Parts: sequence; structure tokens; C-alpha cells
Amino acid sequence: MGTEGYHKISSLHPKRFVVSSNIKLLAEKAEAYWLIDAIASHQGAIWRHQKITEGARQWWELTVYEDQSARLVCMADDEVTELVNQEIPYTDYPLTREKIWVMPASTRQDGPLALCMLPAEY
Repeated sequence: MGTEGYHKISSLHPKRFVVSSNIKLLAEKAEAYWLIDAIASHQGAIWRHQKITEGARQWWELTVYEDQSARLVCMADDEVTELVNQEIPYTDYPLTREKIWVMPASTRQDGPLALCMLPAEY
């Protein structure tokens, strides 16, 4: 699948959190910029407290239930350690499940640069 480029769409970490063209398209079509902001909002704590190593992926999964509540979960690269578990009281996200990866692209002096992408883009 690949990507055509990288974009800064989250206002939370505009210099350190970029998304692929496909994630940008997903946010636009599903009106889900909130999902990207939710993932971006957890990056500081994940990097500070969870000892994410360079090259380690974060496995994010959004599950939307019949009552339109949802749960956003992030697993560490070992696929065992849960890093984030966020309840979302309401969403109109059009799919029942979405998987997103966040990968450290580099470590910079002002903090790590994270790349958000769909698993098929890896």
C-alpha cells in the first residue's frame, strides 16, 4: 500500500507526531481527527513512562460497540503490555474496528518523532 507522504495534522504535538497520507485520508473521510488527537495525546506519557525503545511499535486498536461507545487500547511492541486503555462514551466512527500503528521514526533533541500509519503501510 505505502504512503505518498507524511503530514502534521495533530495540534497536540505538531513537531513530533506525523501521519501517513492514508491516516490523513482516514481522518478526513471518517471525520476522525479526534482519533489522531487521542493517540497523539498519549505519546508523551508513553515515551516518558513506558520505556519505549527506538524502533518499537505501538499497536493501537479502536473498538466501537453497538451503543456507539468505544474503547481505544494501545499495546506495546511485545503485544502483551497494555500502555493505554481509554473509554470513549460516544463516537460516530463508521467502522467497528480500526487498527493503527505508531512507530518511532527517530529520536531528536526535543523528543522522539512518531509516525502514525495503517498496518498495511509498513
